[in-house]
Amino acid sequence: MIISVLLPLLFFGDIPAFHPRPPCYNDGGPHDIAGTIYLQDTETWHVMAGCWSSGGWQHLYSKDLVNWNLGRIHNLGDSGGIVEDEDSGNVYAYSGANLNLYKALDRNLTEWAPPIQLIHTPHKYPVGPGDPILWKGVTDNKWYGAIADKLPSGGYEELFASANLTNETMWKSAGIPLFQNSGPLIPSIPTRPQVHEFVTPDYFGGLPGDAKANTINETKMFLTSSYGPGQQKDSIYNFVSYILGKQVDGETFVPNQNSGLALDWSCFIPSNTTPAKLDVATLHAGTQYGCCPKTAGTLRDSKDGRRVVFNWLQHGTSSHPAEFIENTLAFPRDLSLSKSGELQQRFVPELETLRILSSLYNSKTIMLQPGNTQLLPFASNQAEVMVTLAVNTNCLSGHFAFGIYVFANGTQVTDEKTAIGFNTSSKHMYIDRTLSGLADDADTRAGPWPRASNGTLATNIEVHILLDHTILEVIANNNTAMALYVHPNSTNTMHLGVFLHNNDDDTESFDSCEVSMQVTAWNLTSATLKL
Repeated sequence: MIISVLLPLLFFGDIPAFHPRPPCYNDGGPHDIAGTIYLQDTETWHVMAGCWSSGGWQHLYSKDLVNWNLGRIHNLGDSGGIVEDEDSGNVYAYSGANLNLYKALDRNLTEWAPPIQLIHTPHKYPVGPGDPILWKGVTDNKWYGAIADKLPSGGYEELFASANLTNETMWKSAGIPLFQNSGPLIPSIPTRPQVHEFVTPDYFGGLPGDAKANTINETKMFLTSSYGPGQQKDSIYNFVSYILGKQVDGETFVPNQNSGLALDWSCFIPSNTTPAKLDVATLHAGTQYGCCPKTAGTLRDSKDGRRVVFNWLQHGTSSHPAEFIENTLAFPRDLSLSKSGELQQRFVPELETLRILSSLYNSKTIMLQPGNTQLLPFASNQAEVMVTLAVNTNCLSGHFAFGIYVFANGTQVTDEKTAIGFNTSSKHMYIDRTLSGLADDADTRAGPWPRASNGTLATNIEVHILLDHTILEVIANNNTAMALYVHPNSTNTMHLGVFLHNNDDDTESFDSCEVSMQVTAWNLTSATLKL
């Protein structure tokens, strides 16, 4: 007899309450998202979390992107993906440098047929990680695959094509790359090698907000991970980057001019040596929003179409850099394009179902001048926080830092706390963990100042914050995102606060900067993981 038990994700202390942590995430290995898909007929999201030390792809599935069911671990090879053939109605998982294809034997993805091998022709270059991508053309109805080959100068995605998904004799190399790269994927941060191969990439079009979706001129997104050695023994850094561009079916992907940004900036620190004034964090086990996300979308031609990105959060410390001591799934994010063609990301709106409405805190408008710091009458380590900030232009021309404290000591805000701030000197958003608690977390991570809809530096900023015990996720103006672990020492560090500081001794402009803030917050109930 199979017994199904509904367990809240919150047990005690620092166990996350709404970030799923499947049992195999404790196995001490990497956990790339191996594959994802949304099945319209069953209205179910499926995520295959890589758990190779435990035997393969750990299946999780959900109706609402908040509460998750734990399925079996399936041996479906290395990272790859999942696709649905709309002509046959069949669902397939795929993986490996030769595109091994596994047919699902039921719509719940609980059983899989043995694989067939689609690619039998030699690769143009030595095979790198493999890590295939598989998709259907927009205009020609052909199937395409791309395999990550490895070049000394950079990454190379070899393009393959077939008129029939499952006919292995029809799959041929196109003789050209889908995409290749010999420089840094983020051109403004060139100080470290960022890619010698494309690791667990994803590739898709039809983003919500794209007025040209499903046409030859739609925007395509190439999503990949970059990694390199950290400063500690056996440690690595890695981060997720994306490139927007165009592609005619069967031809090479052409990136947009000046394209190349991080999907999440939690692996970066302030720096004075790069054009972006950012560099890769390598000392404190740089990975946070970990390697190798995957996306899943609803129907392309639906007005309610979505593209949701799934990833995992890794925490290793400088004391134990090679240990994957905390691994959880990140909270899902909706991806879209703005009217100006920039990538937007938001926490999925299903998050609202966790709000405890009776706990609502809604501050009046708070006016801050340099030197102002205050605690707010809201305390929680399991919460959603929305902050609306308006900053005058005098602040942007000066040397100021302003923002909100989370996980702050309720006795004195000068004690233990974590700052989510905006630095007008460097034009960065940052998360300062130097006083957050655990010494191994004591650094500052940073990303670009959020942009306004017209692409300029924003003076009105909406900050969306998730607090889940040791997990902090932030998205500002739906573009600059960061996800980090924080480990407070005190049980009293659950408060919110606000601040505005002058960063130098320039008293001439001391009173010229003014910031207004409004803070809305809810306690969140625990999600569930059905075992």
